[in-house]
Amino acid sequence: MSRALGFAALAALILTSAAAASPRESAAPRAVRSSATGAGPVVAAVRAASAATAWCGAAASSDRVPNGVAGNPVHWVYLVPSDGVDDLAAVANLMQSDAEQIDSWWRGQDATRTPRNDVTTFSCGSQLDITTVRSSFTGAQLAPISQRFAGIVQTLQRAGLTSSLTKYLVYYDGPV
Repeated sequence: MSRALGFAALAALILTSAAAASPRESAAPRAVRSSATGAGPVVAAVRAASAATAWCGAAASSDRVPNGVAGNPVHWVYLVPSDGVDDLAAVANLMQSDAEQIDSWWRGQDATRTPRNDVTTFSCGSQLDITTVRSSFTGAQLAPISQRFAGIVQTLQRAGLTSSLTKYLVYYDGPV
């Protein structure tokens, strides 16, 4: 069984609190790792290339308040199945790097607008406010694509991540 990590959809879903939104899927996950063997060469290469900025935060099971940026934020979530391995320490660097790359690209397209990522202040400065959520669903229950989106939305709702003013970008670290 493989696990996928990455940016934008299959591995990261942008969700609103309304479960009626349709899932967006990426054609190719960014990195794949075998759960039996640990990080493989593909993951190591992606981590080395993408993790230009180290995330220095600490795991949190809820959204930290107040938000570091005014307005309707994009809140980043690391979601693990109930039987999955919590690998936030390694994935958070990728998430921080992805956020910075998205922001840089966006400003290059339109310097007057940029996504309002939910950030907080840590010892190293302002970085993503990442919430870690452990699903009550197993990896096997979330593996079928027909059930994954609904299961992830239910997990976010149970975790209290339901603000209609917040967009949720979810990195799902489980079987696909």
